[in-house]
Amino acid sequence: REAIVAIVERYKSFVGVEGLGRSVLQDALQRPEDYFDLAPLDEIRGIADGSGLPYRHVLAYNLDSALFPEYGSGCTQIGLSQVAEGSESERQVTHAVNEDSPLLLHLGDVVSRVVQVREPERAGAHVLFSLAGQVGGPNGVSASGLSVTSCVLLDRSHAGDHAKGLIHPVLIRKILE
Repeated sequence: REAIVAIVERYKSFVGVEGLGRSVLQDALQRPEDYFDLAPLDEIRGIADGSGLPYRHVLAYNLDSALFPEYGSGCTQIGLSQVAEGSESERQVTHAVNEDSPLLLHLGDVVSRVVQVREPERAGAHVLFSLAGQVGGPNGVSASGLSVTSCVLLDRSHAGDHAKGLIHPVLIRKILE
């Protein structure tokens, strides 16, 4: 609770009243189903209830990097090795990620990294690497060994280009499930 409140409060002070009034964000807050399926929306409600924060604030925090990629992750990578050293039968996987996130620079020391261990009833178990209060993550690993990572393409024009669809952290979650 404390970590989520701290990061959302810092987020609100960073984007300010002007930022919270951005028309793209306001439109997304009116139609969150354009960016999330039901499970993440239910989870956002639970995060809001558990943290005592308004639902719209937690929703905006989860939406922001998807709608405004200038604040989002810039690049991510993965490294794999075929066989563990000294063993012909044991695989060794290294998941290396470089997250370039200007938003994290502004949020500073209140950012709490979390590892989400998820065991959905009707989907595969997986681990997501994320931030406190987020319903997905930019990268993760499934119980079957699938490693997924994503990035926002910062080198393309985003002027007036706010396509609807699952946001990256939720898409990663669904792929791992």
